[in-house]
Amino acid sequence: MSSPSKGEWLKPGDVLQKLKAKKRALKARINQGIRKQALESSQLSCFKGTSQKRTNPFRCGGDDGNAKRPRLAPAAAAPEPSMDQTLFEILRSGVGDMRTEVGGRAAPAPAAGPATGPARSASFVGLLSATATQKQQEPQVDPAPKGVPDLPTDWGLKTKIRFLSKTPFPWTSRLKTLEEASAVTSCVRCLSTEQSGLDTSPNARLHRHALYWQHPWLPWLQLFPRLNRRPTGPRSLFVDPAMQDLLRTEWGESLRSLFQLLRSRQCPFFYVCASSFCCLFRSAGVGGITDTHAIITPTSRGLRDLLKRDDVQFTLPLRPGAPRPPTSAPESATSAPESTTSASESAGGSAPDTVSGSPPPAASPGEGQTEPSSPAAGEDVLEASEDEDEDAEHWLERMGIQADAMPGMHSTRRKLQQESNSDGRPESTALVTGGDVYALLNFLLNSRACVAASGPLAGVPTTLLAPVGFQGASLQPLKVRHGTVQQARQTLHSFELAGPVMPHAVAGLVRLVRSSHHQFTVSLAGVRGGEALSRLPAPGPLAAPSVFGQQGLSDCGLEPDLVETLCQPPPAEGAPTAVLREVTCQEGLYTW
Repeated sequence: MSSPSKGEWLKPGDVLQKLKAKKRALKARINQGIRKQALESSQLSCFKGTSQKRTNPFRCGGDDGNAKRPRLAPAAAAPEPSMDQTLFEILRSGVGDMRTEVGGRAAPAPAAGPATGPARSASFVGLLSATATQKQQEPQVDPAPKGVPDLPTDWGLKTKIRFLSKTPFPWTSRLKTLEEASAVTSCVRCLSTEQSGLDTSPNARLHRHALYWQHPWLPWLQLFPRLNRRPTGPRSLFVDPAMQDLLRTEWGESLRSLFQLLRSRQCPFFYVCASSFCCLFRSAGVGGITDTHAIITPTSRGLRDLLKRDDVQFTLPLRPGAPRPPTSAPESATSAPESTTSASESAGGSAPDTVSGSPPPAASPGEGQTEPSSPAAGEDVLEASEDEDEDAEHWLERMGIQADAMPGMHSTRRKLQQESNSDGRPESTALVTGGDVYALLNFLLNSRACVAASGPLAGVPTTLLAPVGFQGASLQPLKVRHGTVQQARQTLHSFELAGPVMPHAVAGLVRLVRSSHHQFTVSLAGVRGGEALSRLPAPGPLAAPSVFGQQGLSDCGLEPDLVETLCQPPPAEGAPTAVLREVTCQEGLYTW
């Protein structure tokens, strides 16, 4: 139907058709606006539960391309976007290039809003993006690795040490002739395998650290460990007094030879293992103490009484409130103990247990240990307690009550009971320094209390263990065993060494394994009561630096880095102790 010309009348049918056409166009615009609103709401449904405001289909210039559009103001004068628009911009920017299928057609994600420049920097989006950019630009600091590069020295004797690793160890269970010869030569001559031109294979180095010196050596008797061992088994073969005297004489010569090596700093330390105690002798400079000293653990009241009878002055550094170990002995080291001993003997009591050269603190009968750090304070406390005990006893006598009727009220008996409570514990560890070490040596040589009187070891002298050779010593190897262990459904490779493992052997074995493995675990089993040897408190501030002890022990037969570790003082108060039971190595750092 052709459109009517100007000036012609329209027929009713033409008017109806034109109205229907306008109606269809209006309906099409309404449907298109609804479809667009549904598309936008479907894209934002995953981020926000509420939808945008519905678009008015009757607004001017809604979808007509020919309609006039309002002129936009300059960007600088644009108003600040509302909070809703800012949040929508954040959500739309997170969508990115995501496409949503609506009605079988792919619709692009909405573009970012027009907020740019200063307006964007002042908006919520600008602040959020600036914060994110700042976080990305900040350098990320990695957490510090846990552990220490070197293990401290654990002075307790070990009976067994076992290494576990996921990878196999480079040594085998059978030694070759050259490997065994090189290990024995380096141990006897105190040579380093790296500098002496000897065999440096893993088997030779392992066998080198598994050798030790011992006296006496009787293959049919187990001479280590002897501490608190029950006297079970057949009767000793050394029942003849002549045989016992011969063994005792040879043992005394070996002990004198070993002590002379210690005095001349040719031997850093050695152990004397008896059936009731273990005594560790250390050279001057070892452990931060500038004098030759000895540590006895555990002790009993009877042993302490025997030491006092032989004028061996000692302290109990692990007692609560005990003073720190002394660092040196002055020139008047011999006059002070003699005067103290004579005064105590004239009074009818025993000599107080003080270190030679230090002022004699007040001591309770039978112990010789001061609780407070200052002697004057200790004397006041002890005098006050004695006065209270005497007043209580006198009060009972005035009341007509006999002292025998209440034995618990006796002050002497109570003191003896308190002294016996620490027997066999770490608190009973005794420290002997300076010139009193010679008196302790005479006590070990002459006292019969150190030798067992019954059992399979009756009449056998105490066991001497040292890292270097001495007169009458026997060179013995540790028992090495290789195998695999199932742990947490994993197969781990292991090797184990059994016997008297001394501190230098522990340090050497750990360093040997670390040279070939970056991750492994060490388990150590020690002699009962040996932990007290590693809990000795650090000496006072007048201790000499470890470099002096290291220079003095330069010819002791051990490697220089190991000597440096031995000369380090004990950890300070509050630091973890050097008692090693389970050690883990991760990337060259140790934790225990």
